[in-house]
Amino acid sequence: MEKPTEKVVLHAENPEELDVESMRKIFSPEVIERLKRLLHEKIAAKIELSSPPTFLKIIAAASPRHVEIASILVGLFSHVHVSTITAYDKKDKFGLMYHLLLDYKIPCDLEVEIPRTENELKPRVPSMTSILPATNIYEREVHDLMGIEFTGHPRLQRLILPDDWPKDQFPLRKDFEIKSPKGD
Repeated sequence: MEKPTEKVVLHAENPEELDVESMRKIFSPEVIERLKRLLHEKIAAKIELSSPPTFLKIIAAASPRHVEIASILVGLFSHVHVSTITAYDKKDKFGLMYHLLLDYKIPCDLEVEIPRTENELKPRVPSMTSILPATNIYEREVHDLMGIEFTGHPRLQRLILPDDWPKDQFPLRKDFEIKSPKGD
């Protein structure tokens, strides 16, 4: 009978908390130093690493810090693949989670939260298309369904909803109300 593998979890909110020995099994010294710098410069609010299987989660300190983190990841790894973007609504804030794959083997979630203000219908966050072009279609989808505006996006237009859909209605938001058709 095979012995179960011990799971190592790294959770750090400041550079001194990073378990460098656990990270050395997975990352090069350059990657470890850059991740430490992310925390030290407060670009990342938190870094979590679990292994095995290896999984990395980085929570950006704020928008536009997620763009800085993505550009660092692109510089550190030979390939950064974008799987999708998950958007969520927590009533007081919105969140985006960019699901990435680093060097074809390390899953990574890059998360950023966006404060929600009552007077702003469309919260704004910088687009990642200049760094990760594959985010183009996913940002359009999030814009369509959640109403998050991606500033600097080259072609932010409808993707899923019909052209005659009301511009102030976002079906995946918690405050969305289904209205009956006219005449009922």
